[in-house]
Amino acid sequence: MKKRKQRLAPLFLAGVLAVGSLLIGGSLEAKAAGADHLVSTADEGQYLAVSGGSTAEDTELITWTGPEENQKWNFQETSDGSGEYYLVNANSNKVISAQDMREGTRLVQRSTTSGDDRQIWSFIRVKENVYRIKNKATRLYLTADVSASDSRILQKNRMDSALQQWKMRAGTEIHAVADTTDYAVKIWITDGVTVTSSQGAAVEGGGSVTFTLAPRDGYRVEDMKLFVNGREQVLADGDNGEKICTVSDITEDLTAKAEADVTCLDGYVTIPENDYPGRNQCLSPRVVEGLDGTLYCTFENGIPSEIVEGEYSFPIYESKDKGETWKRVGEVVNDDTVHPDSYYKITRYGAAGAPAEAVEVTADTEGAVLHPWSLQCCPQLFVLPEDQGDLKAGTLVCAGVAVPLEDGAEKIADAGYGGLWDSSLDFYYSTDGGRSWEYLSTIAEGGENGRNIMGYDPVWEPFFVYHEGNLICYYSDETDPAHNQKLVYKITTDGGKTWGDAADVVSMSDSNARPGMPIVTQLENGKWMLVYETVNMTNPIKTGIKIADDPYNWNPTDAGTMLPGINGTYGGSPYVYTLQDGRVVVGTGSLSEVFVNTENDGTGEWVAKETGAPAGYNRCFLQLSTGEFFISGTEGGGFATQNNKIFVKRVWEEELPGSSKPGEPDEPDEPEKPDEPDEPDEPHEPDEPERKDVRDVFLDVNDGDWYVDYVQYVYDKGIMTGMNPTQFAPAESLCRAQFAVILYRMEGCPETEYAKKYPDVADGEFYTDAVMWASENKIVTGFTDTGLFKPADPISREQMAAMMYRYARYKEAEDIEVKGDLTRFPDRQSISDYAKEAVEWSVGTGMISGMGTDGMLAPQGTANRAECAAVIQRYMER
Repeated sequence: MKKRKQRLAPLFLAGVLAVGSLLIGGSLEAKAAGADHLVSTADEGQYLAVSGGSTAEDTELITWTGPEENQKWNFQETSDGSGEYYLVNANSNKVISAQDMREGTRLVQRSTTSGDDRQIWSFIRVKENVYRIKNKATRLYLTADVSASDSRILQKNRMDSALQQWKMRAGTEIHAVADTTDYAVKIWITDGVTVTSSQGAAVEGGGSVTFTLAPRDGYRVEDMKLFVNGREQVLADGDNGEKICTVSDITEDLTAKAEADVTCLDGYVTIPENDYPGRNQCLSPRVVEGLDGTLYCTFENGIPSEIVEGEYSFPIYESKDKGETWKRVGEVVNDDTVHPDSYYKITRYGAAGAPAEAVEVTADTEGAVLHPWSLQCCPQLFVLPEDQGDLKAGTLVCAGVAVPLEDGAEKIADAGYGGLWDSSLDFYYSTDGGRSWEYLSTIAEGGENGRNIMGYDPVWEPFFVYHEGNLICYYSDETDPAHNQKLVYKITTDGGKTWGDAADVVSMSDSNARPGMPIVTQLENGKWMLVYETVNMTNPIKTGIKIADDPYNWNPTDAGTMLPGINGTYGGSPYVYTLQDGRVVVGTGSLSEVFVNTENDGTGEWVAKETGAPAGYNRCFLQLSTGEFFISGTEGGGFATQNNKIFVKRVWEEELPGSSKPGEPDEPDEPEKPDEPDEPDEPHEPDEPERKDVRDVFLDVNDGDWYVDYVQYVYDKGIMTGMNPTQFAPAESLCRAQFAVILYRMEGCPETEYAKKYPDVADGEFYTDAVMWASENKIVTGFTDTGLFKPADPISREQMAAMMYRYARYKEAEDIEVKGDLTRFPDRQSISDYAKEAVEWSVGTGMISGMGTDGMLAPQGTANRAECAAVIQRYMER
């Protein structure tokens, strides 16, 4: 944007005229007689002064009572008449100068230097005889640190404070200029929301900018908000779900940040929006299952933190529906008390090449470059299976690499822009499901032995295993001068407070070899398998495989065997996983397919198997406790491309235990459909000889359980079966789609046709026919505010009552007019209006009753599978 200079009428402050000046031979020469002026704080209590009255170079400025000679100033206008000035101390004949471009830097006096805009200032009128004084180079304002004597004078961003307001105590004519600086417009990237500025990246002072917020494809976005410089804006409705607002009379840089309730859909964790060419993006996802079945995901993030400006972090996402939808719930952010900002002086191989040397220096060293620390490389999540030290079972832990990235780096994962010459493999933990994180310890540090070829001797690529009370962290280590890279591990037994010495896992005699990216799994026979990539060991890079009797002793100089390729394609960044049925699965970053060993001890042949999941750098595998098997990776292409999507995709749905597609409502194991009965209102009951006792079928249905008979009833009728062949999961929540399927089976699964009634009910899903039939017969309805059916939402007790009541009305039940007395339930006021009649009927017919010793009805509580079985039997036998 072209700057437009504006000038206000000169302000006459009764006194001597100081006009333009010329810079001659490094000193200022006034074009006309100047005057000595006093510059005071707005309340006139303190005067701008040179500390101690010194005439020395780089003496700092302060406020002081006075006046004295060192508090007198000449305002000498630059020769172009633009309303910009040198502020010359009458005692030292030196000018006020910014030391550097950083906010918060103290201001000093210096000899004049031609072309140094840090010495040039403009006066911006606040009110009569009160001004802000703004630096030309930094666009920051002359600011008193506090309102007191001996206050430091700093340069700071514009703020609504008297600390930036100054009076002129002796008269002069100065040009007070309009603030026509191009102010920066910065937009923080927010998951699921695109924010655009009508003025692009800059706006003229006094101008206005309109921000537009738009929900992005692939997300469900609700409750959008916008904060500009921390202040919430009033949003108006735009087109296509957009929100807009306009900020006017701009006098400062703007930072706009959106907030919203954002859910990423269809098995994607995040769909990033960052089109910086060649910049490393989202990589290396890691997914774990919490002890309660919640899934958590993190990854290397090429998009800046949503919490700390200018840093990068490990974002934490959560899924409550087996990977179908994801929400961002937190970030693992560098602890600045552990790794404060660093400064490096860098020598490069070429003008823009990778550094040949990086030396840590102090901030005031000439040529020093700021490097804030960020968490950037190779995060690894893990859920503690039992208590260790002060950490309890279920604690979520994360190991990842902190590095000092060059401020404003273009390529965050490129050592040429800083970082890998110093690295710290840090250990964080969370006790609130990833919402907040605490630094606990450093597992290992890199950057001690000069420059090797891949980075600058980092430690990275961690992986956790828990064995007999030991938490083991395997990682890649470049710090040994005798090896380009080797694989090692350390152990903690006190919950991550301390870590033992490093022990070698793969350490080849060839010093050029760099085995990397270790992943370990325990086999069915109790032995252990390690996979790793064979960089500088094989051509092309392959996946090495080693088997050991325990997770500690690996015969480090033995490379092991190699995973085969497909049509000459091999690959690194491997992953290995042992399935619940004992099969061993290995995959690489170069192939969509994975390899399954013909022997569960890993000694057989490796057979390629299709997955339907994209190939991609550093994928990971996870089988849920309920049997579903997932692959997580990046969709978007390769190692360092833009806009990589993070996906979690279920594979092999037909052959593995587990009852749902990724994140869809759990479909019970499909029995044969009941024969059409003579009486259409009762499903066919199997012949007695075929009856199976559910206590023999399901491990979680036992003698004495209150629900045994109910589970037996619905199992015999073919209405409900297990979550998998051995688990009924009586305490697991039931979702809306599952209950529709149950009613549909009770009706004998009549034929129906698909219609696009609900945006979130697609054709061909296991529940589609059930929802279509139930909707046609007014047994289920969508949510009136969104038009969605929300098949994966847990069904509440009042929703179940409403659907049963509508089903009974559809069946023309004789007892449809029965009404129970709700006055005995303490929480009856929490029943929704739409469900009150249905709950009265359900209570009156005995299908639902109070819960616990306090007799609460809990209409908004979720219904579990055992309760559903009880309601179904009570309905059918009433």
